[in-house]
Amino acid sequence: MRSGDTVRDGQGNAYQVGQLLGRGLWGKCFVARREVTDQLFVLKVPLAPDDIRGEGGAPEAFFLACRDALMEEARLYEQGQVPFLPRLEARFTGPDGQPAMLLPRLAESLESRIQGGLGVGPLVDALLAVAMLVRQLAGAGVAGSTVHGGLRTTNVLYSDTGELFLTDVATPATRRNIAAFANQAPQGHAWLPPEVVGGGAGGDGAWSPAVDTWALSMMLWRGIVGPEAPIAWPTRGLDKASAGAVKDKLIQRMKAEDSNPRFHGRLAERVGVLLSRALSLEVAPSPPYRFSRLDEFVQRLEEVAALIRPQVTSVGKVLHDRPAARPFFATDEAVSFSVTVGVTAGVEGREEIGVGIAVFDLARDARVKDLDLGYTVDKHPSGRYRFAFRINGLGPGPYRARVAFAIRDSGQPPATAESEFEIRAAPGWVPPAEAPQAAQPLAFAREQTGVTTPRLEPPSAADTPVAVVNAPQPAYVSPTPVAVPTPMAPPAVAPVRDAERPRASAVRPATPVEEIGLRPARGHVSPPPNHPEPTPIQRPRPLLPESAAPLPPAPVLEKPRAAAPAAIASPLPPTPAAMGGPGALDEPAFQPPRSWTYEPIPRGKQASVALDDPPSQVDAAADDDGEPSPIGKFFTSVKNDPFVLVMSSLGGLILILLVLFLALRS
Repeated sequence: MRSGDTVRDGQGNAYQVGQLLGRGLWGKCFVARREVTDQLFVLKVPLAPDDIRGEGGAPEAFFLACRDALMEEARLYEQGQVPFLPRLEARFTGPDGQPAMLLPRLAESLESRIQGGLGVGPLVDALLAVAMLVRQLAGAGVAGSTVHGGLRTTNVLYSDTGELFLTDVATPATRRNIAAFANQAPQGHAWLPPEVVGGGAGGDGAWSPAVDTWALSMMLWRGIVGPEAPIAWPTRGLDKASAGAVKDKLIQRMKAEDSNPRFHGRLAERVGVLLSRALSLEVAPSPPYRFSRLDEFVQRLEEVAALIRPQVTSVGKVLHDRPAARPFFATDEAVSFSVTVGVTAGVEGREEIGVGIAVFDLARDARVKDLDLGYTVDKHPSGRYRFAFRINGLGPGPYRARVAFAIRDSGQPPATAESEFEIRAAPGWVPPAEAPQAAQPLAFAREQTGVTTPRLEPPSAADTPVAVVNAPQPAYVSPTPVAVPTPMAPPAVAPVRDAERPRASAVRPATPVEEIGLRPARGHVSPPPNHPEPTPIQRPRPLLPESAAPLPPAPVLEKPRAAAPAAIASPLPPTPAAMGGPGALDEPAFQPPRSWTYEPIPRGKQASVALDDPPSQVDAAADDDGEPSPIGKFFTSVKNDPFVLVMSSLGGLILILLVLFLALRS
């Protein structure tokens, strides 16, 4: 059968034979197109005398063995006992009298992926998947043997959806004639061990699982060497030079792949040992030679995969070191708990596991910093690690601990575990002293000096600015409501003429009721966070007695902007009145106005009053007694201005020198 021929199956469907895909041990494959639907298939036929070149060709028994091998494989595919074998579309006899079978054409093979630059990590994953399918095939026993026998990169196929298929299973006819098939191969058959293709073994006794482990190891070697290097199959095993070259090539490739650089050297050593054992010429004993069981080879291959991307596989439950009758901790003991961590094979020490911990105070909803923390690590015979933590210095309250584990330099998200615990105050426990806060300057406030504070007309609600003061956290008191006295109406104030109003900045209006904050006493313990806030205590401002002296002119108030937002002031220190000093009946602390008005310093009879009263209470009218004349004002300004004084002195000196010079000339 040649390319360009037309063949028909038993249903009368015509197929156009296309290009040759490749030749195997006993057959060859073509692309076939169904003429009606243009669907593509794979047409497989046995080898013919025209396919064997050389002197004498091959005996007739060879071609009969090829026919038997194809017929047995077609019956195996037709049974469909395992889902990862190709589905048989049709089988028929060609125009030349040779049997043929049609198979679905799959998208690509493992060899094509290697030619496209398949990474070492995906290659190892693919080999593990192939090993799992071979184990299922051996368990089913569909080919009359416990091995596949025909593994190579061109016989591992992928569908459009990535589903894996295996072809060319070694049937009884193939196993009986393997020596003849291998001798007729153009370049031998490196995918089978020497004792099988050497011709001396014969029978099914040589077809042990070592046949498949040899083929899988050869596929691993092929993927590491890559498509750019010439293929020199290690059919006689790996010597030291070949093993060193494979290690160097592996490290070079892993630097460009997604892997953990901390394990590159260990990975190369493990791969070198694996290939040296699986491709050794000696068969027994095992170990140290060959892999007589497929599961043992799979275990070593899983260790190789784990060294490429080592990771934390599991994190156990956080266990607190507490008896069941006392599930909480006390402040006089350390908070201790433990957790077990499982990692992939190849992680050989605790120093390769990164650990992190965070403790959150649930009452304050904040993370606790500067922990007094320590932990120890023990390794269990099963390979899991047990991390035990101890935390000191935590105060009473509920907490949550979160621990995270990851392999160092892996770049993978850590695996975490969380647990909540409670700490209660031990007998005699005293809260630690708080760190001293930075000193804050006291705000300016008037003191009681015997001068009566004028009462101001209360402004309307629209003109009253609102000030929200962030007072310190009050100490916990009983939430019993406190009666607030009703403020009395302020006395009437006589209108003041504009000429009598002093120029002053805006003054915060006094209110009949003033809020005061409470400070925590020494040794106070804050209440639970869900306790209701205590009601601030209010006290009425005292009113002026009836026998008070006549009120001085009231200061002018600056009307705030109507659309101004509520002003939020920072916490203020206590006023002298709150500290028990003078000024207990005074107005709140001074707040700077929006704009400053500069006034001359009062002199004369107002000087003594200015030392006691704030500028808003000083009469800004000029003092008529002892007012200097214009000439006096001039000399005063010259005297007070250093620059004018120096320039005037210099001008007088020049004038004197000029007069002396003219007198001498005359």
